[in-house]
Amino acid sequence: MSSVDRSDEWVSELSWAEVIARRVLDATVYALVVTAIALVVGGVIQTITGTVADVVLFTFILGIVVLGYATYCLLPGRPWHVEHTESGMDLTRHDRTQTIGSREVTRFQAVVQSVPPLRWYMLPPEERYSPALKLFAAGICILLTSIGIEALFVW
Repeated sequence: MSSVDRSDEWVSELSWAEVIARRVLDATVYALVVTAIALVVGGVIQTITGTVADVVLFTFILGIVVLGYATYCLLPGRPWHVEHTESGMDLTRHDRTQTIGSREVTRFQAVVQSVPPLRWYMLPPEERYSPALKLFAAGICILLTSIGIEALFVW
């Protein structure tokens, strides 16, 4: 089968280890692309201000913001709903065994999927890690890059 075939039969031919490896590859490339975009913006800031310290500060703040947003997105929903009525409060418990539907592919994810390693080792959107988890990995990568830039140029 070709590597661009996204059918269920193609995914079922992969072993468990291959699916996990492709998921990790997808998350890693996603994190690196987001980090590269942050560094390009940091390069523009460095061109304007002329100091590397501003790039370190920008990437640090951006990394913290991305980590915070990703953490918020990863939080599970409440297993109950409280509704205030005239007779008191009604408590409704939600079913915790919800099935996850298919994920939509955003334009950014489609661009990331065209980056060379992912072009050859594709997974359908349902098999990939969640966008929030990949964004969390990107936040960690941005923070590590900020520490690396600071260690190389500022210390």
